[in-house]
Amino acid sequence: MAATATDDIRFDKLTSPEIDALDRDRTILVLPTGCTEQQGPHLPVDADTFQVELFLTEAARRAREEGIAVYLLPTIPYGPAEEHMAFAGTISIGFETHHRLIKEVLESLARHRFRKLVVAMGCGGHHCLPAAMEARAALRQTGFDAKIWAIGPGTSYYEIAKRVFDWEPADIHGGEFPTSLFLLKRPDEVRRDKLAAGQPFDASAVPDAWFADEVDPRGFAGDPRRASAALGERLLAGVTEFWLGELRRVDKTPM
Repeated sequence: MAATATDDIRFDKLTSPEIDALDRDRTILVLPTGCTEQQGPHLPVDADTFQVELFLTEAARRAREEGIAVYLLPTIPYGPAEEHMAFAGTISIGFETHHRLIKEVLESLARHRFRKLVVAMGCGGHHCLPAAMEARAALRQTGFDAKIWAIGPGTSYYEIAKRVFDWEPADIHGGEFPTSLFLLKRPDEVRRDKLAAGQPFDASAVPDAWFADEVDPRGFAGDPRRASAALGERLLAGVTEFWLGELRRVDKTPM
């Protein structure tokens, strides 16, 4: 089977001897974390996994062109998603399970002496810094230290969206942002007959421990009717720049 354009940045497409030959001090290994959770009636439940893979693939390609030795591990498709369990299709694992899974993946990579490890969080409900801290602390006890980053978009995606859109999208889930990316890359999977305006997300109107059905009984926020492939292209460019900047930062960190 012929190699694809992304095979050269995918850790799982390498053989064991090829992995063993990688430069342990230069190589950056990235673990993307995704979700399988409802995205309203108009988008597939793999939206978060799709988005983080899309962003990291584009950023890793660009990083490679700059000589940065980065590889993407297979994306974890499950995470804590209890806030979406009112809707069919959501698969939620506990924070403790997620924490342990991330920690043990990091420790496995470090046991093979890799020293630059990144957890790329693809969902706002992921909190991976404690797992990164515990993995690094355990490694230090063995006399081996690796640099571990837990990087999430934080408010960066929101600031990018404000620059891309001509309005301030009230979109934390299933709105203009992901719908535009689907219209760009997977347009046939958008249920266009289900597009409708959702309730804007107002953090003051719901409890801090919020559930998606409290935001809108259909499970999304924002207005996906305003999404477009053109906006998706601009979003992809903006978010790719964010992740590329993070990969540059990791690459420049001395060991």
